[in-house]
Amino acid sequence: MKRAGDELDRDSKRSKRDTDYTPFFNDPQQEKSATDLLTWTSGDSGYIAGKIHMKWDLPKKFRIIVESFSVVGGAKQFDVEFPGRCFEALRGAGVAFKVWQEIRISLRGAKVVQKKGRAANPIALPILLEYSEDVALEISPKGQESGRQIDTFFKPQAPEEPSEIVSAPQDAWFLTPKDTSRPALFIGRGELMDIDEEPPVTSPSPAPLQKSASSSTIAPLHNIGNSLPTPIAPRHPQSNHPASSLSSSRPLRPIPRAQATAGFSTPNENPPSRNDLASGPSRPIRPPHTSTNHASTSKVADRKPAAREVILPPPLRPPHTSIEPVAPEVMPSPNPLRPPNHASTSKTSKIAERKPTTPETVPPPILRPVESEQLPTHATSTTPRETTEDPEPVLNKKQRKNKMRKEKKKAKADLPPPPAIPAATTTSAPAPAPAPAPSHSVYTQQAPSTVSPAVRSIPQARSPPQSQPAPSEPAAPYRPRVTLSLSLSSGLLITIQLPPGFTRLSEVTSHNSLYSIVGVVTYITTPSRTRSGDLGCSLRVVDPSNCIESFPPAKEGFTVNCFTKKYAQWLPAAQEGDIIILHNVKAQGRNGSFLAVGYHDKLKWAVYSPLRGRIGQGDLPPGVPRSEGLDDGYGAPFSPFYDANAGELAYCVEVSDWWRNVKEKRDAEMGTVHQIGGTTTSRRISAGRQHQLISEIPDTGVYFDCTVEVCHGYDNGSYQPYSLYVTDYTNLSGGYMYQQDWCPPKLGDRILKIEMWDSARSFGPDMRPGEFYALKNVRAMTSKNGYREAKIAETKIEKLDSSRADDLPHLKALLERKAAFGLVDEVVDSKLTLVEQGNVGDHMTCVVELLHTDEPKRFIYVSDYTRHPKISAINQPWARGLDGYVLKVLLDDEQAGMIQNLVVGQYYTILYLRLQQSVTETEFRARIGGSARLIHPINPKSSSVAEWKENLIERRNKLKYSIDTTTTPLRVPKANAPQIIDGSTSNKFMSIKDALSTEYPGTFCVRGRVIDFFPFRLDDSFVRTCTKCSLQIPPHRAACFGCNDIELEHVQIVSILRLLISDGSDKLKISVSSNIPLLAGLPAVILGEDPDAARIFSERLKPLLGNLVDVHDAMLMKQVKEPNGPMMTFTIDSWKAEDGDVVYGLLDYQL
Repeated sequence: MKRAGDELDRDSKRSKRDTDYTPFFNDPQQEKSATDLLTWTSGDSGYIAGKIHMKWDLPKKFRIIVESFSVVGGAKQFDVEFPGRCFEALRGAGVAFKVWQEIRISLRGAKVVQKKGRAANPIALPILLEYSEDVALEISPKGQESGRQIDTFFKPQAPEEPSEIVSAPQDAWFLTPKDTSRPALFIGRGELMDIDEEPPVTSPSPAPLQKSASSSTIAPLHNIGNSLPTPIAPRHPQSNHPASSLSSSRPLRPIPRAQATAGFSTPNENPPSRNDLASGPSRPIRPPHTSTNHASTSKVADRKPAAREVILPPPLRPPHTSIEPVAPEVMPSPNPLRPPNHASTSKTSKIAERKPTTPETVPPPILRPVESEQLPTHATSTTPRETTEDPEPVLNKKQRKNKMRKEKKKAKADLPPPPAIPAATTTSAPAPAPAPAPSHSVYTQQAPSTVSPAVRSIPQARSPPQSQPAPSEPAAPYRPRVTLSLSLSSGLLITIQLPPGFTRLSEVTSHNSLYSIVGVVTYITTPSRTRSGDLGCSLRVVDPSNCIESFPPAKEGFTVNCFTKKYAQWLPAAQEGDIIILHNVKAQGRNGSFLAVGYHDKLKWAVYSPLRGRIGQGDLPPGVPRSEGLDDGYGAPFSPFYDANAGELAYCVEVSDWWRNVKEKRDAEMGTVHQIGGTTTSRRISAGRQHQLISEIPDTGVYFDCTVEVCHGYDNGSYQPYSLYVTDYTNLSGGYMYQQDWCPPKLGDRILKIEMWDSARSFGPDMRPGEFYALKNVRAMTSKNGYREAKIAETKIEKLDSSRADDLPHLKALLERKAAFGLVDEVVDSKLTLVEQGNVGDHMTCVVELLHTDEPKRFIYVSDYTRHPKISAINQPWARGLDGYVLKVLLDDEQAGMIQNLVVGQYYTILYLRLQQSVTETEFRARIGGSARLIHPINPKSSSVAEWKENLIERRNKLKYSIDTTTTPLRVPKANAPQIIDGSTSNKFMSIKDALSTEYPGTFCVRGRVIDFFPFRLDDSFVRTCTKCSLQIPPHRAACFGCNDIELEHVQIVSILRLLISDGSDKLKISVSSNIPLLAGLPAVILGEDPDAARIFSERLKPLLGNLVDVHDAMLMKQVKEPNGPMMTFTIDSWKAEDGDVVYGLLDYQL
C-alpha cells in the first residue's frame, strides 16, 4: 500500500479563512451609533449594528435602510448602497438582503454622503453610506447571534512558483498537487454561498518537469484527485517542443463505481494494465493529447468520446488490494478495447505507444449491463482533437440546473413562429389523420374506444422541405404556443390552437401584467356608473382551460371588470354564450385568486355571435365615435374596438363549437336525478347572487340584491353598525313586528332591518326616509332573538330616482305594490297653500324654491314669490330685491339632517310647515320637526304639484326687483392673478360684446346665464401643480416626478374650473378661483379623494350651473337634454396674463 506524501499539500474542502471579523464585531469599543455618522470622517474605524428596515434589489446596486438603536439617540435610520464592484461581488456571492435581518457593517471603505432636503420620517438621518469598492459585514437572521460574514477586502494570494523543480518519488504517482488556481471569496460562519454561474478560472500551465540526476524519467503530476495512474507521454528528442503537460483548474466530478473509461483513441500512449484498473479508484481519466501549437506549454481540453468508444464497467474490487482482480464479464471474442493484463510491467515503465483505433477495425463489444447513470456518448470523429481549449469545468448541482434552465429558454426562443391560420374551414377526408398529441396542458379526456371521433381541424400551411444537411444533433420539434385537444363524451374531438399573443384563462396569474384572452361569456352586467364617475360592467368568461365540463359552478368563469369614461357603447356588448375577445386586460391578484381589469385607455374588445355567425362590436348610435382622443379629446386617439384576423375568428368558431357540446353534455346529465325511494327531482343550478324581494330572502349566510324604500335610520354610535329600516311592501316571514312612530301600522310586518358595517356605514346617515335605493351584496342573517335581518358591508348602494321608474323595473314594481297597498302620496293628498295666506300657528303645505341654506344654524330660506306682510327683509346679496318674499324655516329634530341633501335653486314641497313669530315680534319664521320626511322634491308626474310649480315660476318672472349697481362688491385678491392693469374701481354693466372689445375692461358686471362648464366632470375641478416647474402633476402622482419633490414642498392644489356664460348674443369664458366668496371656507382639495368636499362643492355651484351636470350625464348616455340655468348678474374681474391675453375671472354672482 502506498504511503501518503509528506511534502505535498492537499486541497481542503473549503478555502482556509484568512480573516475573521468576529472579534471585531464583538468589540463594543468599535461599535458606533447612527448619530456618529453626522460627524464621521473618512478613515475612522468601527462598525454599526442594526436591522434592515427596507431593501431594494436594483439592477445595478443594492440599497437598504438600516435602523439602529442607541440609548442616547434612540432609533435612527440611514441609507446604505452597494454599487459598482461591491455590488458585483455581493451578487456573485449570492447575498440576499431581507427585511428585519440583523446586520453589522464595518465603516471601512465607506463613503458618507449628506442627503439634501428634509426627510418626512422624523427618525431618518440625511446620511447615505456608499460602498462602491469593498465591504465587510455580517448578516444574521433575526434573534440569532451568529450569522454569515462577507469580506470582499480579502484577496487570496497567488501560489508561489517553485524556484526549482523537485523530483517526486517514483512510487508517488498517485499524489495530487494542491490546486490554488481558483480564487476564493472569504465566507464566514453560516451557510455556503450559492453561486449561479461560476466561470472557469484559467491559470498558466506549470513548466514541464526536467530530468534529475536520480531518475531518468520523471512523471508529471496531474491534478485529478484519487484517479488512475497518469500516463506519461514519452519524450521525443526530435521534437522542438516539450511534451504536453496535464493541468486542470478543477477536480474532476466523481462518477459511480460501476463505471470506468477505456478505449480512448489517443496516440502515443498505452492503455493501463488490468492490475492498474483494479488497484486504482474508479474515476475517469482525461488522457493527454498532442497539440499542433508549438508553444512552450499547452492546455488539455475535455475530449468527448468517439462514436465507437464505450464505457466498460470497472472490476468490483476495492482499491489498493493485492488479490488478483476478476476481469469484466464479456463474450469470448477478440476485443482490442479490453485492456490487457500488464501485471508484470514495472511501475516506473513508460506506457507504450499504440495506434488509434478506427470503426472499421473495432467490432462492437458485448457488454454486461451497467448503471443507468453513465457518461454520454456523442457522434464525433475518432481522430484526436487538436486544440488548446481549457478543460470544461465540473459544475455543481445548482450550476447544472441553471445551465439546463438557460438551455431550455434558449431552445424555446429559437422556436420558429407558428404558421398563419386561414379562415375556418371544415374538411372531410376518407381516412383522417390521427389527432395531434396533446401539449403539456392537462385538459383532455379520452373518447370511448368504440366511437370513431370526427376530427374538426383548421388546415395549416405546410412549410417547404428543407434541403439542408442533417445536423449533428436532432433539432427540437416545432410546437405551437398552445394546443388543446378536448375529447367530449359525445365523440366529437376538437383541436383548438390558441392564436399567437393570447393566453388561456388558467394562466392569467401574473399580477399587474397585460394579457389578451378569449372566452365564452357566462355572465355580464348592464353598464352602470361607479362612484368615481366612470362607466363600468362586469362579466365572467370561460375557456377549455378553466371549465368543468361535468357541471357548472355557481359563479362559473374568470371575472373581468371593464371601464370607460364617456360612452356606454364602448363597453363590451355581449350576451351569454357569445365568444368575446379582450385585448390588453390587466391581471389583479386578490385573496389568492385572480381577476382582470380592462381600463378605459387600454381595453379593446370584439364579440363573436354564434347566432349571427360573425364578429363585430355592435351598431353604434349617432354621436358615438369609433375612436376619440384620450384626456377629453386632447390626447392620442384611441378606439376600444378590436379588429380580429382570420386566425382569431377561426379560434372563436372552434370555441363556440366546444361550448355547444359542453352545454349538450351538461343538459344530458342534468335531466333527472334518481334518489333512493323512487322520487325524482330536477337538478337546479345556482345562478349566483340574485335580486330578491323581502318576502323571498334566502337562508342565513346567502347574499342577495334588493330594491327598497327607506323608512327609518338610527345611529348606534361609534364602532357600532348603522341600523337602517327598509321595506319593499312585501311580507317578511319571521321578521320583527315594528310598532314605532316612524312605522305606519300597515307596515309593521314588512320592515327589514339592515345593519350597515365597514364602508357602508358612512352611507347610512345620508339615506333619508322616503328615498329609494338599490342595494347589492346584502347578506341574510338572523338576530340573537331569532328574527330575520340582514347586513351590508360594501358601498354597493345606488340611489334611485322615482321619476325614472319606467327605466327601472324593480323600482316600478315597488311603486305599484305601494299603490296597491293603499299608501297614497302625502304630497298629492295634502292641500297646497301660498305663503301670503298663512297665519301664525297655521300648518301649511307649500311649493317653494330654495334660495339659501345655513347648515350650522339649521335654517333654510325659501320663497314662493308671494309677499307676506310680517316677513322682514334679509340683508344678503342673494336676497336683494326680495324684501318680504323670503321665508326663514327652522329644521328641528331629524329634519336638520335634510339640509345637506337640499340643492339651492331647486323646487320642493314642504309638508306641515308651521308659521311662528317671536315674542318681541321682531322675527317671523316657520318650523318643521319630527322624524317623518316632510321635504320632497317636485314630482313632475304629479299634475297638481307641477301646476303649482309653473305658477311659481311665472310669479318669479313677473316680479320686478331693483339691482343696486352702485355698491361695490368685495374684491377678493387672487394669488394666481396679477394686479388689474386698467379699469374702473366701481362696477359697471357691460355686454359681453363690449367687454371683449375693450382692451382692459377691469371689473364689470354682465347679465346672463351659464351654458357650459369645464372640466367635463365637476369632481376634476381641482388639480395638483408644481410651483417649481409650473407644470400640472398627473392625477396618479402626489408630487412632481421631474422635480424629485419627495417631501411635497412644491405641490399646490389649484382650481381649473371654467364657466361659459352667455347674454343671449355673445359668449365669454371665465375662470373660477378657489378664494372667492362662493367657495369661502372650502379647502382646496382633490375632490375625487374627499367625497364630503365634493358634495359641498357641487351644492355651492348648483345655483350657477342649473341642470348642466345632468346635461353632461345625458351626453354620456347619448341623450340630449337642454340646459335651463337661471339668468343672473355676474361680477367679473379681468387682468393681463403673461402671454399678453386678457383673462376673465368670476368674483361674485347675484340672481
